[in-house]
Amino acid sequence: MPILSGMSVAPHEIVTARVRQRRLIGALFLNLTLLGLVGATFYTQDLRYSLPTPKPKHYAPPKPLIQVRLPRPDGRPVLLCFASADCGCTRFNQDHLWALAHQFGKTVRFIEVIESDRADGLDSPGEVLLDPRGTWARACGVYSTPQAVVLDRSDRLVFRGNFNSSRFCAEPSTQYARIVLESVVADRSVPSLPANATIAYGCAIPAAEVNR
Repeated sequence: MPILSGMSVAPHEIVTARVRQRRLIGALFLNLTLLGLVGATFYTQDLRYSLPTPKPKHYAPPKPLIQVRLPRPDGRPVLLCFASADCGCTRFNQDHLWALAHQFGKTVRFIEVIESDRADGLDSPGEVLLDPRGTWARACGVYSTPQAVVLDRSDRLVFRGNFNSSRFCAEPSTQYARIVLESVVADRSVPSLPANATIAYGCAIPAAEVNR
């Protein structure tokens, strides 16, 4: 029977073992790097949009039923959609905004308030109001995009909050902006909505702009 404990290892076998070890470490490092990139992408594209947007330090909501003076009022209820072209949530919301425009037709005035000096990348179903300094966002107490603001026929703010609890607005029972618009168009009182209807999600409007 051979005695293994007395056997020597050839130098080329030692080199081969070291190469294998380095390759294993390299593969492990690459996998960890890829995992980190996947996690960062998931956070950037999905998870951060499911978390409430932090309120600006000196944020104060507008008074109930405050009047918002828009250019050329015409007696129709108004949907203000606060949007940002570089916000993934805004882009996800555009199809829903168009669906609302088709549903309500000319009974509602649609205005997309874009938090920039350009409207690049957004195809709006109604009017466009550029708001690079956050003037309209501040007036309506908005600090995140996309957010919906509904004004009644007297330009009183009756709703400020989310279009839906789902990022893709796929759940009809939580299409909050639609529910409010249906009530306002029919001259009914706005129904009581759950708390998550008014907890802002999406992309933050810079606090310096909102609180200037």
